[in-house]
Amino acid sequence: MGNWKDQRQIVKVLRPGRIWNLFLLRLSYLLSRLVGKSLLMGKPFSLSIEPTTACNLACPECPSGLKQFTRPTGKIDLDFH
Repeated sequence: MGNWKDQRQIVKVLRPGRIWNLFLLRLSYLLSRLVGKSLLMGKPFSLSIEPTTACNLACPECPSGLKQFTRPTGKIDLDFH
């Protein structure tokens, strides 16, 4: 049932411009693999913001939990623009 809800949400936000962007991103990926050089023709499809580098879980695959960052540990500055 959850899968149907996800598909319905995706269909709600699909617009010709977004479909074109996905096509450009896929084409960029394929051409990059072909020529061995990074090419980018579309806009980013998603954005991920990490609000903190502090974590107590210590997951073995996560640099945050393992405290392996090269930048200082802390929280995002809410006044950052």
